[in-house]
Amino acid sequence: MRNWKRFFYELYHVGPGFDGDYRRFAGRYHVHSARASKFDDVAERLCDEYLSTTPTPEACKFLRHRTDTLLAHHGAITGLKIPGPKLVAIEDAA
Repeated sequence: MRNWKRFFYELYHVGPGFDGDYRRFAGRYHVHSARASKFDDVAERLCDEYLSTTPTPEACKFLRHRTDTLLAHHGAITGLKIPGPKLVAIEDAA
């Protein structure tokens, strides 16, 4: 169950436009919102809703393995880490 929650937590970061950007919230804490627990609650609710549909075992197979098992079977796990945007000061042109 923990793997499922982590999976949905990470998926919830994906921006609704599916354009490679994060889901953004208003304010300083734009990635998790001002209350990280609220973000966690939504991700957990989405996970529970999905699991209540009784997904096929084949759809869940990849979450049943530990990293070492996946590496032994597939040879590698790859990913791309994109650094977060940096704030740049804009001088007032007036």
